[in-house]
Amino acid sequence: MRLGGCGENEVIAYPDDDRTLVRVKLTISAHAQEQARERGVTELEIAAAVSDGTRFAGHSGRIGAALIVPYNKTWGRRGRIYPHKRVVVFFVEDAAGATVVTVISQYGRWEA
Repeated sequence: MRLGGCGENEVIAYPDDDRTLVRVKLTISAHAQEQARERGVTELEIAAAVSDGTRFAGHSGRIGAALIVPYNKTWGRRGRIYPHKRVVVFFVEDAAGATVVTVISQYGRWEA
């Protein structure tokens, strides 16, 4: 699934065959919202990770997805400039949509 755009609490997704637009509800739990704020991750980056990130199996039926985004800013107490940010989310999917339960960020340099 790929995102085409975001609205309030929903994303426009393209199924794997890219023929039909489908609206998918994206919910970010309060815990994940707090983690995102603390870790410098935006809601748009969370949505992009869910739709376009590399997926992998998580624990307890959760799905993990990781996405590397350009950053080129300072982060943390060291004042270093980091070229990339890696956004990792864990979520569950059901008929109602996707619910993000955990957000992790890492700052550094990754090769494409």
